[in-house]
Amino acid sequence: MKLSTLLAIGGAALVSAADDSNQIAWPTSVDANEFVSAIYSPSPIPSEVSPFITPLATTLYSVQSSFVHDDKFPSVTSDIISAVTHAPNPVSAMQAMLTGDWQWKEVVTQEWYDKNVPKDSKEFVSQYLEKWDKAAEEVVKKSAAPRGVSTGLAMAVAGVVVGVIAAVL
Repeated sequence: MKLSTLLAIGGAALVSAADDSNQIAWPTSVDANEFVSAIYSPSPIPSEVSPFITPLATTLYSVQSSFVHDDKFPSVTSDIISAVTHAPNPVSAMQAMLTGDWQWKEVVTQEWYDKNVPKDSKEFVSQYLEKWDKAAEEVVKKSAAPRGVSTGLAMAVAGVVVGVIAAVL
């Protein structure tokens, strides 16, 4: 998700999550549609996700905000920047990180990540991904149940979301 997209504030449905720790400039609200669009970018938001945009954005924004405001985040970021220099194409990998084209689900499977990121930083990222997965699944389950949407579809929607998350570093 691109940082510029996350900083865009406007529209009817705003997502709120205020946190001042770590002195990280993080917006207190973003447009829910823009936030979810950034998650799926460059693909459009699937129609199955549309009914869940506001609760999904609110929950995932909170998870993302907690991640970047955690006391461990600055050292994890530093560890990953150091490790990315060991990637097969470090310039491309760094560019992806800086432009927001950073797919955590892919990054954590890379050899350079596995070999060069310290264990505690990998555990922190793993916990973040687990929180993201769980949050997406819970929102879709809760939102889908009253509408009569099957649990299978709810899980499929959540699975699509968590498969394409990107970091804001």
